[in-house]
Amino acid sequence: MAEIRGSFGSADEWKTWRHELGEIEPVRHAILKDIRSRGYIEPFTGVVRYPHQVVIREAELHESISSHELNSRKRALLVQIMLELQARHWLTGRNVRILGAEALSRIAMILRGKFPFYWGTEFLPDEAARLKFFPIPHMDLQRIEYPDESFDVFTSGDVFEHIPDLDTALKEIYRVLKPGGIIVSSFPFDPGRMTTLVKASLNEGGQVFHHSAPEYHGNPVANAEGSLVFQLPGWDLLAKLLTWGFEDAYFSMIASSHFGIVSSSQLGVFVLTASKRAGNQELRKRPSDVVAKTALPEKLCVLVALPRSGTTMLTSVFAVHSKCEAVYEPWNGKRVSGDAESRIEVIARVERLPNLSGKMLFIKETTAYQGSIPALRRLFESTPFPVEKHMLMLLRKPEHTFLSEIERRKEWWNDDVTVNATTFDIWAAKSALALQLMLKFGKSSDGTVILLEDFAEHPAELLSQLSQRIGFTVEREQLEYEKHLDKDRVRGDLNVSKNPRKIATSATITRTEKVGGIDELIAASPRAAWFAAFRQLCFIIHEEGGIMSIREIPRLMIEALCPVKSP
Repeated sequence: MAEIRGSFGSADEWKTWRHELGEIEPVRHAILKDIRSRGYIEPFTGVVRYPHQVVIREAELHESISSHELNSRKRALLVQIMLELQARHWLTGRNVRILGAEALSRIAMILRGKFPFYWGTEFLPDEAARLKFFPIPHMDLQRIEYPDESFDVFTSGDVFEHIPDLDTALKEIYRVLKPGGIIVSSFPFDPGRMTTLVKASLNEGGQVFHHSAPEYHGNPVANAEGSLVFQLPGWDLLAKLLTWGFEDAYFSMIASSHFGIVSSSQLGVFVLTASKRAGNQELRKRPSDVVAKTALPEKLCVLVALPRSGTTMLTSVFAVHSKCEAVYEPWNGKRVSGDAESRIEVIARVERLPNLSGKMLFIKETTAYQGSIPALRRLFESTPFPVEKHMLMLLRKPEHTFLSEIERRKEWWNDDVTVNATTFDIWAAKSALALQLMLKFGKSSDGTVILLEDFAEHPAELLSQLSQRIGFTVEREQLEYEKHLDKDRVRGDLNVSKNPRKIATSATITRTEKVGGIDELIAASPRAAWFAAFRQLCFIIHEEGGIMSIREIPRLMIEALCPVKSP
């Protein structure tokens, strides 16, 4: 299984990336083998197209691998739309305004079914065509009859090459896009073509002048005549888009076993994206690039927490699941390091994991190492779209978290530490920054927060709720993880790695007896307000049954817990 996607703002970027990619024929062969054996998933709808439903023509893979009116090229356009919307958190937004230069295609039907404000149009050159296709609206991209800043997205599939004056059309599209709005468009593109190839043009009288042999492509409105090709855009189109006011413009090349996308020439299909200037930084994000030539997991679940919050126990609950591969603290454990190793294939190799296909990869990290959460977030965000991703944050009442850390430092590492104002202030300062990083990660990824105390008291109930959010079937062994755990793979809590115990509230109850002695210490600390907010957050989660969406945490609570900017 292979998932390849790269984005390029220039021909030089493409050439460098293509050189690093190496030989493509084995990758193309692997993708075709996957399609022939398992079929593929249709973008947006999630419908499986089985091998017997798919038509493959080896000489024109770009235009084949077809089923239900979608070929490789058209699915690539849908995937890029999906990725661009996901990067801007628009994928689930039903109020996204999309202007489409197609209304009759399967792409238009899919987008109209997903987004109520999809407005599909066709070029209907005369009154007879407009009556025939009524009520589909006519749109000439060279003279768009919509107000300024009306749409979030413009999309078209194989339209740009048929527009006599493409420059004017792109300026019109820019006009009707909102700030931060995007173009996502596919058209015949050869990465070896530096400048746009003009094949035909209109003279002052509106007559067609051919610069080379006429070329026609299919036209859903006029099948018999087809559509004349006026130009085939090259890399120079990107510079023009930036000149006209777009702040980012790039081609993405997509090849995918999951979505059944591959080409006969350049491995994958090229799609153009350009974004209009906006002040909002969130609207400037490109989807992450990925080069995964090995099997990817079906799901990626990451778990983050402050040290001594119960992550080793919760990870072990997943480690015994038959469809899960658990990884304990790859960065804290110094198994991997740095941005270059924030990739699933690196984790799988270092941890010597078997084939991840069809499984959940469960990775846990704590904030003991300062760079662990940013590194885990980079891995999460760079993992390609076919992998279903979930972010979990585990919290423990702050007084228990602090006391447990002091106790274990004495017991495990022979640290000369005591419960006093200095140790509390140091712990609170680093925990405040860590909590801020985790909450921001959780908000951006629509993560879930769990309260350890509630999980320990009602493990079956909380695990069932978690299974509904993540999408897995709870197995009996999980609630008795201590009987089935491979202790040699455990890192983190030494108690779990040496003598795992049944999920219970006993440790929490014992520590509760010691909490009263630190109340005066906390009250005198400069971090007292932050600590109170942390306690209140845990109370809110408890009131919600011990589990809730991080995005549902009240804004004022987030502000109280994030008083400083994160690095």
